[in-house]
Amino acid sequence: MNEKYQAYKNEFDTLLTSHFPKTISSYPNQVINSKHGSKNDVGFLLYEYGLDTLEVDSLDEYYKKRAIAAYNASDTCLLNYKFVL
Repeated sequence: MNEKYQAYKNEFDTLLTSHFPKTISSYPNQVINSKHGSKNDVGFLLYEYGLDTLEVDSLDEYYKKRAIAAYNASDTCLLNYKFVL
């Protein structure tokens, strides 16, 4: 699984993936690599299940401290788009 994870991760610039772990240490997990440029659908996701909540909370705090800005869905500065089928 780590070989597949590394291969997927290396398809993206390290500027975009530097916050991801070097290796996957938990099981079960899921890695998703989506590169559909024609549909503007590009993403790299790592789901790790059963992680220690203290570890997750510490990561949450780490990134909140480094945030440039924090937005809420009700902020008036955000683009509001209503999609109608």
